[in-house]
Amino acid sequence: MQLLKEFITNFVVFMLIAIILDMLVPSSSFKKYTKLVIGLLLISLMLTPILQIFNTDFQSLLSQKIALSNHKFDNTLATKIKDSERDINLANRAYILEQMAVQLKKDAEGELMKTFHYSINDVQIEMKNETCSMTADNINAVRVFVREGGQDVQLVEPVEVSFDDSKANKGKIEKEIHDFLEKKWGLNKNIIFVSEDT
Repeated sequence: MQLLKEFITNFVVFMLIAIILDMLVPSSSFKKYTKLVIGLLLISLMLTPILQIFNTDFQSLLSQKIALSNHKFDNTLATKIKDSERDINLANRAYILEQMAVQLKKDAEGELMKTFHYSINDVQIEMKNETCSMTADNINAVRVFVREGGQDVQLVEPVEVSFDDSKANKGKIEKEIHDFLEKKWGLNKNIIFVSEDT
């Protein structure tokens, strides 16, 4: 709006000066030169607003656009980096838990086989939450799955089963294995859970 006001004011002032100049110049051979100069000045006056539109600082506009797009790119890149970092941390935690389980299994398996004739089938470790550190204090549960006999496939022998004795015997052996693992691993007895695989 300011540009339009300025243009109209300049145009009116120029026209007044052109009329006065046209009246002051005598009608001679100079009159056509003055009209030529006034016409050229009028054309330049008319082109001034158009030139001002194109005279904007394209470099600063371009740098602003680039800055905006970089800011958006940085935000999406930062989000992707955080997501990737979280995924890597989760995979790293899963790997560490798996290695801890393997180490616990190796640590107790030989003595467990010698003492109870049971082998460890699987060890699963659960942490209290994803963000806690990987220490023994932050372990929520250690689930141990045991099986009678070794890991090898053995021939099936005839077995006599009495239901009353097997349940009591099974609970007793699981309790003994639980106590053994508690002492062997040095973990709190409330986080160790032993169950027999069939």
